[in-house]
Amino acid sequence: MRPRSADRSTPAQTASAGIGPEDGSAHRRLIIPAIVVCLITTAAVLSLNHRSEALLFPGLLTAAVITGLLAIRQTRVHRRPSLPVVERIGPYVLKRKLGAGGMGEVYLAEHALMKRSCAVKLIHPRQAHDREMQERFAREAKATAQLTHWNTIEVYDYGTAEDGRFFYVMEFLEGVNLWQYVKQFGPMSPARVVYLLKQLCDALYEAECAGLVHRDIKPSNVFLTRRGGSYDVVKLLDFGLVQPISQQPVKIKNVKRRLHGSPQFMCPEQAVGLSPDHRGDLYSLGAVAYFLLSGRPPFTDENPIMLVVAHATGGIPPLNEIGVAVPQDLCAIVMKCLSRNPDDRFSSARSLLDALDSCSCAGEWTRKSAEQWWQVQQINVERSSPSDTIQVTQTLEYKAPLSEPPG
Repeated sequence: MRPRSADRSTPAQTASAGIGPEDGSAHRRLIIPAIVVCLITTAAVLSLNHRSEALLFPGLLTAAVITGLLAIRQTRVHRRPSLPVVERIGPYVLKRKLGAGGMGEVYLAEHALMKRSCAVKLIHPRQAHDREMQERFAREAKATAQLTHWNTIEVYDYGTAEDGRFFYVMEFLEGVNLWQYVKQFGPMSPARVVYLLKQLCDALYEAECAGLVHRDIKPSNVFLTRRGGSYDVVKLLDFGLVQPISQQPVKIKNVKRRLHGSPQFMCPEQAVGLSPDHRGDLYSLGAVAYFLLSGRPPFTDENPIMLVVAHATGGIPPLNEIGVAVPQDLCAIVMKCLSRNPDDRFSSARSLLDALDSCSCAGEWTRKSAEQWWQVQQINVERSSPSDTIQVTQTLEYKAPLSEPPG
């Protein structure tokens, strides 16, 4: 990976490149008077013969110090560190920065020989030497790479750049994530929600069979795109919090003091610091469905701690009670996913898929419907990347672990 200096075509870029010749001369013009004043002050002290002249010394000294400090401050303001701009990692040519997520920065890139567009995710420079972050980054790449389902983001490559930063390369998608969709177009029709949920069930079932729990399913981690001539294809993104399913019962002393995840869509067991199994992902998927149908998450609060408490202890109002017109069978499926007790949820993603197939509205949205919608809307979205997320995965800390699991 070779760094290059920032383009000087804009003032911001020029400033980030460091001090130019003009800046250097300006700083020297400030420093020289300070030196002169200091010399004059020294000469005045050495030539003092009368007590009245000694009174001038503090003023001269103060002037010298102030002038010198101003020169140093001005130098620090303008001498900004040069920020290297990555232009190539191995065979991948980086074209432009697309966005940044919790762990890294994502660039639009192209394979130099194959000329295939892709998205390259680089670990944040400030976290390049963070062992925990490196492990999480590597875990995401390896976990995603072993999943092959059409509705899971595909990882092409993984490695370490010349400066020591981890990176991985994934497929490049055009479209919007589900959070962006609802903010732009409003809630979805029940039939379309079922159409998308069935795809996500297939992706989650593969992860479940591989013994993996996503732990951070939310609207911004589900990408709506066009792929291979098909429309309304969803891609499950961001396996940064993925964990193997534990077959051992969790002891109270092992309850975590730190919480990782998105409070608005976090399952109750994760909210109290326990490690969820695949049914935790089904809860979060139910929260995503609730959001798509109503345009709002199950709980809303600006305080993330209150959101965590709400998922762990509160009751979610059914969709039909908040004025959302949803078929009764679909409403019952969503609310079953959102049960506080994991035993009251669907036992697997496959059983949830079977329930969705039996919904009265299941066949009302088809591939043809999706194609017509995309053509009529003519969505003018920029080429996005799987990590252009609206929400940020948060880390919360308890003062003390909770004493019992959720009921």
